[in-house]
Amino acid sequence: MAGSMDGLDTTAESMSHNDWPFFPDTLEPEVSEGPREERYTDPKHIDSKQSTVVNALPSATETKVDFEARGPFIPGYFLMKPVGTGSIAVVYRAMQLDLNRWVALKLFTRLDSSTNLQVQSEAEAVAQINHPNIMTIFGCGKYRQHPYLIFEYCDGGSLADFIKKSPVVPPAIAVAALLPLAAALDAAHQQGIIHRDIKPGNILLTGKRRDSVFQPYTNMPSHPLLQVQLKLGDFGLVRHPDHRDLNEGNIAGTPCYLAPEVASNGASSDPRIDIYSLGVVLYELLTGRPPFHEATVQKTLEAVKIKNVPLLSKSFPQIPRRLADICHQCLEKEPNNRYSTARQLADDLLRFLNDKPIIAQSHTRHTKAWWRRLLFQ
Repeated sequence: MAGSMDGLDTTAESMSHNDWPFFPDTLEPEVSEGPREERYTDPKHIDSKQSTVVNALPSATETKVDFEARGPFIPGYFLMKPVGTGSIAVVYRAMQLDLNRWVALKLFTRLDSSTNLQVQSEAEAVAQINHPNIMTIFGCGKYRQHPYLIFEYCDGGSLADFIKKSPVVPPAIAVAALLPLAAALDAAHQQGIIHRDIKPGNILLTGKRRDSVFQPYTNMPSHPLLQVQLKLGDFGLVRHPDHRDLNEGNIAGTPCYLAPEVASNGASSDPRIDIYSLGVVLYELLTGRPPFHEATVQKTLEAVKIKNVPLLSKSFPQIPRRLADICHQCLEKEPNNRYSTARQLADDLLRFLNDKPIIAQSHTRHTKAWWRRLLFQ
């Protein structure tokens, strides 16, 4: 991955420790005459003409730091521009100096006990899942009492970025792209870990595709999604079996990707909510939009709860009927009518690619039964 920063070559391949103008052991506070001012020579703030601009740290009395605007100094890392922001954290692209590699540094801006528990749950969950389609965590630490996590850096952006450029993906390509993610979900669920925020923005693209688990499909047409590795990231809303669930009963996540029971009753510990969300991603890849995306959050939540998913066979007859059945089985309103495990979903996607019979039933039968229960309960 290539880039530049005020005239400095920031290409990971070209940079060695000695190439950096300032190495960690030289990053000591400067003391000026008069009142003491803590300043660090962070190359993120170097003026290429003057080479005198430095980064002033916030005072120790501050409890909430505008990390995105200032860019903190964290020993051992050179932070570049933020690549993502959330309500409680900022994610930076950073160079880890001792290993000379790019990483993603997720720095939490909020300080309270619930944030600390959330950080611990996220870190332990990702560390426990050993799967090539789950983002790898490298470590953790604190900066002025603010926790941070170090993840592998995915240089291909997110699936959401890809969808903006290519809204509709051919059916076989969509299945081949998402099949390893279903297997990754199964690996998480087997350990009692539920993601609870699956959406294109949390599916990251990086490097060259490696299908160690699934290599069944041959004669697949060339497509950009098949040239990269898709990885599940951002376990910020994770349900970890060893930690208190801070989100139980709260409606947390992105409305159009929430399962109906989450939109109604808040986050749950049922792994089938992840199956529903992955079904929404599949639907979006096939059609260019999620099933429900209304003008407001409240209207979207209401649609997710009570409206039936538009039938793919009617609106998009070019989509193979068997794939439509797979997608709709993921999107059943009743959790008991969905795939019971992510492994079942992965196996059905594999059967579709190999042109074998699938276990998904016709989606029209369950749809009619659900409407009868809704009308006469």
